[in-house]
Amino acid sequence: MRNNHLRGGSEGLASATALNKSEVEIFSTSEVKNTRLELRTTSDFKEKIRSASSLMGVDMSSFIVLAATELAQKTLEKQRMRFLSEEAWNKLNALIDAPVSDQDDELERLMLEKRRYVTR
Repeated sequence: MRNNHLRGGSEGLASATALNKSEVEIFSTSEVKNTRLELRTTSDFKEKIRSASSLMGVDMSSFIVLAATELAQKTLEKQRMRFLSEEAWNKLNALIDAPVSDQDDELERLMLEKRRYVTR
């Protein structure tokens, strides 16, 4: 069942996200949508999405795409960013600043160690 009484598609998505420019940039409204994504869910979840999308003034597809895009972006940023404790930060700086002859093998070992993850 479609949410026909509201603006929908890209137009509705752009107006709903106009308050957050970064989200609008993430999901460009001028992109050609040429791929379909289907999902199965419960009727309760569908009703929750219908209600929330109505509040934002967009159709359910646009709402789901916006929410999924936001979470995907946060997930990717979290994967790319590394946080160090103050102790680890100080140790890293000490290793970087130390003269080459004074450095222990730990930094060299870390540099030569096989990566545990792949970045793209």
